[in-house]
Amino acid sequence: MVEPMSPMTYQQLRTNWKINHLNNLNLLDFLEKVTTEDNDDRINQPIRPRGRTVQTMLEHLVKNKFDWLQHLKPSLDDYQVPTADTPLRKQEVIAFNWVDKLIQLQAAGTKVSGFKSDLFGFVIYLISHDSHHRGQIMQTLKTNGILVPKSIQYGIWEW
Repeated sequence: MVEPMSPMTYQQLRTNWKINHLNNLNLLDFLEKVTTEDNDDRINQPIRPRGRTVQTMLEHLVKNKFDWLQHLKPSLDDYQVPTADTPLRKQEVIAFNWVDKLIQLQAAGTKVSGFKSDLFGFVIYLISHDSHHRGQIMQTLKTNGILVPKSIQYGIWEW
């Protein structure tokens, strides 16, 4: 058994993980609207030859979480694993729930093995990775002439 996190630290980590998740969902929802309602294919255009498209960056953003979480699967037996057919938004929700469960286990004093560092470092890594790719996605959208609503542009900074 590891020393439990203080209730304040536990709550702060969960809160920031949720903010990160909501930023991802807002961006995914906007891009779904762009492709479905507006029938805009510009999200599939890279800004440089052989570069990633918005779609491939989104897929990477979500897949990266599952690549890491697969190592922790023994601690997460009751959580579903998405298939390749699972929509990205649903995959993002599943990943959020997995990490939230890890935070709850650690806060209760259960040792969650498989982390290179501690749980705090792992969650901060995931948030940093997501933030980096959200920035790349925003730049690609701007370069491709897709106007992103101010609520999303500035929302990613509301922590």
